Parts: sequence; C-alpha cells; structure tokens
Amino acid sequence: YRLPIVANGKAGDLTIDTGAPTSVIFRATLTKFGLSQEGTGMAVHGAFGKGTEKLGLTSVHQLAMGNCTLMNVKAVVVSDPDSGGLYRMYGLSDGLFGLREMLKYGAVLDISNHLLMVHPGGQMKGISGGIRAILTKQGYTPVDLTITGGHLHVPAVVNGVSCRLLVDTGASLTVLDRQ
Repeated sequence: YRLPIVANGKAGDLTIDTGAPTSVIFRATLTKFGLSQEGTGMAVHGAFGKGTEKLGLTSVHQLAMGNCTLMNVKAVVVSDPDSGGLYRMYGLSDGLFGLREMLKYGAVLDISNHLLMVHPGGQMKGISGGIRAILTKQGYTPVDLTITGGHLHVPAVVNGVSCRLLVDTGASLTVLDRQ
C-alpha cells in the first residue's frame, strides 16, 4: 500500500512495509524533499542477505500523513528502485514507511479499508486492549505477534511443521522460517 505524504512541504508517497525494520528514503528522493544524507559504513541487508551497498542516514524534519504531522523522522537512504537493486519492486515510491516508525507512533493498519492510523505523540497505553475487545466481539481472532531482529513474526504450522510467518506488507510472497 502507498501512503500519501508531505515531507518538508513536498508531496510524495511511501510504501507501507512492515518487513522494513526502519523507514527508507530512496536516494533520488533526497533532492525532491530537500534532504541531505550522512554516510555510514553499514551494508544494506535484505531478505537474501547482506549486499555491497552502504546505507545513508537522513532525517525528515516534518512528515505529514493526512492530518497527522510527525517531526524529525529518521530514515535510512538506499539506492533508487529503478537502479536494479533490492528495492526495484517498490516502483516509483519515494521510500518505505518501516516498522520502527509504526511501533514508535502506535500504528494500526486496517488493510481492508486502506487505512493507517498513527498517533503523533507515540503509542497510547491501553488502546490495543480496547481495539482487541471490539474486534473479538465482532468475530475476529487475535493472533499474537513477536518482534525478532526488527521483523514481525506469527507462529504457524505448515504441513505439520512448526514455523514462523514473517508479516511483511511489502512482500509479494509468503516467507517461512523454521524455528
């Protein structure tokens, strides 16, 4: 899903990606949003291991989503989707809205209604219990998530074999990981 945003006064969009441990801005987007980057010695890690590209770091002073404005949002900088790298599948998106920021701002993702709800002040205590109670009364089954290594997992059994499913809204397939 694409999330329409305004970053530093410039319109764009980010792909909502629970599989990205942190938010990402693509290198070509830096100029569009008036951002700069600091270099790091850290290599990009993806679903298939470590790459040779080095991460950059940036901070979006003002990131607006709908009527919610987040301040000083940290993001890593990676190659552009059209450069043939790991992020090609994201197409013309300006980057990724990652798990760290979703957790920080208490994000609730309603996929059926194409809705992301965040709280600019951060997570609110007691909200998840209320949401869980409302949805359980309507027939939903809660499935507990764990966070390991910056990724969301749910326990599962596939063909009698215990495994964990990686919850990744940016993935085009289901990934299984044996416990």
